[in-house]
Amino acid sequence: MYKGQKSVRGGIEDILIPMENFRCTQGDFEGNHPYYACDLAGKDGGRDVAYFPFTAICKATNPSDGNAVWYQSKNKVRFADGTIDYCTIMILHDNDLNGVVVGREYSQGSQMAVEGNKMGTSYGRIGNHLHMEFAKGPFTRKYAKNNKGYYLPNGQPIEKCCFADNTKFLTSGNWAWKYLKDVPVNESSLYVCNYNMKVRSGAGTNFAPKKVSQLSENGKKNATSTNENDEAVYKQGTVFTAKRIINNEDDSIWAESPSGYICIKDNNQVYCTKK
Repeated sequence: MYKGQKSVRGGIEDILIPMENFRCTQGDFEGNHPYYACDLAGKDGGRDVAYFPFTAICKATNPSDGNAVWYQSKNKVRFADGTIDYCTIMILHDNDLNGVVVGREYSQGSQMAVEGNKMGTSYGRIGNHLHMEFAKGPFTRKYAKNNKGYYLPNGQPIEKCCFADNTKFLTSGNWAWKYLKDVPVNESSLYVCNYNMKVRSGAGTNFAPKKVSQLSENGKKNATSTNENDEAVYKQGTVFTAKRIINNEDDSIWAESPSGYICIKDNNQVYCTKK
């Protein structure tokens, strides 16, 4: 995922891979991982940023264990295997815990961690990376333990948790990644325009309005103009089908309709209401 990326379908957030570049230096049951875990080292030996794969609440920290942090999804989220449940993440080796506060809420797509090299209480003993573990279900406790070590309870393989959209893979492996298109969600719902609303060619005011000629036949019936060269504007009170809801980085929300894209709300106003 990239900075600011959001994915909400049918009112439920999708879990995304938390980094833009995926380079796994140690995976599940490899090396000193007797459990489901990934050491992610970004694009190189530097310090890449990881982003929140969903809206999360910080549940616990343990600075003496390599700056360990535990986050739980605020609400139930969609896993890449199609299930809907809470998700818990444990991260180790965050370079700096400034801004990490137990009980604080963090939005999907905002900065979660920066690759670091803290092992235990000492820096510099390992190369820069982030150790990540994903679990299905709400946070219950920090660690479980077997005869091989400590791990996050109810851990899951990362590929069963995270959708791979907009992540670049720099290492090969046996991961069976899923993309959003692989787990379709029926998002269709009806909205009514509270005002005359422009129909645009994309989800944002930076996209040009469509022409009346580009509307569906039903859309043309609800346009303010019958001139096919005029901008496409739906009349106040028009009811349209939202095939997909898009949440933008600027917090505006858009609907993809059969004729084009219509703004549902922004920081100033609600323009369309769900029926």
